[in-house]
Amino acid sequence: MAAKFKVGDLVWAKMKGFPAWPGRVIQPKDEVKRPSNKKPHHFVFFFGSENYAWIPEESIHLYADNRNKYSLTSRIPRGFKEAIEAIEDAIKALPASVAVKTCELPSIDEELAQIFPTTGTKKDGAAHRDYSREPLAGKKRQAVYQIVAVGLKELNHLARAGYAEAGRQNSQIAAVGLKELNHRLEAGRMKKAKSSSFAEEEGYIA
Repeated sequence: MAAKFKVGDLVWAKMKGFPAWPGRVIQPKDEVKRPSNKKPHHFVFFFGSENYAWIPEESIHLYADNRNKYSLTSRIPRGFKEAIEAIEDAIKALPASVAVKTCELPSIDEELAQIFPTTGTKKDGAAHRDYSREPLAGKKRQAVYQIVAVGLKELNHLARAGYAEAGRQNSQIAAVGLKELNHRLEAGRMKKAKSSSFAEEEGYIA
């Protein structure tokens, strides 16, 4: 089973008796013995204290995705603020071409495949949608599909930007947007007249 984290990942790591602490997954030190149990572990450097330890994978979470969840506002332990400042400085020091690792969103194609399951024949290795069997047939159905595809791509773009730059809060907002789009699409598929008239009124269908 592939490891969830790799060397260089910025994380929150939780040790027993301590709050989750900002850290970075690093190469193991020879002088620190690896735990004997079979659970997956990662070797983590802790910002601020500059200590390091083997931490169970289940006690490690990506920093960017959980910034709001684990940032303390009361009863802040000594060194915590310094640790936050250190990891934020580490993020700023990353090259522009290197994005902070976050939980991955489905690709646009995967999202569209869930909304519009592929049927019909394949040509040149690509699957083609058979619109003739849908409530909105032919060009009208395809036009509605294209409208939704454009909106989905935009939401997907915003969601990815939220994950990479704004952390957990914005990514949750974007994720809710994707769910809302899927919900509205499903409702539209059950209401031929409304979907068709919407496309015609907006000028997407001649």
